[in-house]
Amino acid sequence: MTYLEKYSVIAVGAIYLASLSPVFAQGNNTLNQCKGRNATLSIRACSKLLSINAKDPNVLRYRALAWTKMGQVRLALADYNAAIRYKSDYILAYFERANLFFGRLKKIDNAINDYTKVITINKEYHMAYNNRGLAWLQKKEIDKAISDFGSAIALQKYYAPAYSNRGTAFKKKGNIDKAIQDYSRAILINPRYAIAYFNRGNAWADKKNELEKAIQDFDKAIDLNINFTLAIHNRGSAWKKRGDLDRALADFNSAIRISPKLAIAYKNRGSVYEARNDLASALTDYRWFYRLSNKNKDAAKAIARIEAKIDARKPKP
Repeated sequence: MTYLEKYSVIAVGAIYLASLSPVFAQGNNTLNQCKGRNATLSIRACSKLLSINAKDPNVLRYRALAWTKMGQVRLALADYNAAIRYKSDYILAYFERANLFFGRLKKIDNAINDYTKVITINKEYHMAYNNRGLAWLQKKEIDKAISDFGSAIALQKYYAPAYSNRGTAFKKKGNIDKAIQDYSRAILINPRYAIAYFNRGNAWADKKNELEKAIQDFDKAIDLNINFTLAIHNRGSAWKKRGDLDRALADFNSAIRISPKLAIAYKNRGSVYEARNDLASALTDYRWFYRLSNKNKDAAKAIARIEAKIDARKPKP
């Protein structure tokens, strides 16, 4: 992962959302503090500069980055809006505002509009194609997503994230072979790309039912990121499919320890306990699954099933 990019995980699988990071300045003068890593100092310094010139788009953008770091999304958005108002072709502000719409505000159409504006200004901005592809993926516009990932690859043929993201799009279309090819290309370009190993592992497990290959890919993803909760959990699911309940239980325990609110892990650990006839533990986990999944119907059915089994064991008068 370069300093220009980061990843995020969403429901469709692991994806790679490209984002810019400023080259942070050092020093004690006000402008350097405005551009610095410390968000609190940055906001204070940028605000001082804006009191002198409220229309400086660069200072507005730096303060927006600091607001974003502080979790003040609405204030960040206001500064990006102002920066763009004073500099209508400010490509960095459009791109970062698009990421804010996509990642934090979940306003996918707004994100697409901003990524499109970036591409209109600079048709060779490969990260904008990549991220717009992710936005199309969120809207289930799979063909448009594949097209945008392809454009990113055409511009930067060694851009591993676009291959991995296109693989996810192919997987959602049901084309597992093409998905595996793209994940493998991403890994060839970047052998330390944990997300691509994770995604390829899912492809092997889901469609090909190549559980050994799936486990190997999950192993590699975990080696590269020891706290990769979803990889640990999905490896547990692969062990469970193979009938190795001990290893499955160990992985589900680890996933829950790292991410105590991962609802699906409680469901699957509960199923292991149920298979072992440990009904009390299964019931506890299914109840947690019910709470964490907003009263999921499957969770309610599992609770009722276990309660019935427990009642059946009680001695009759």
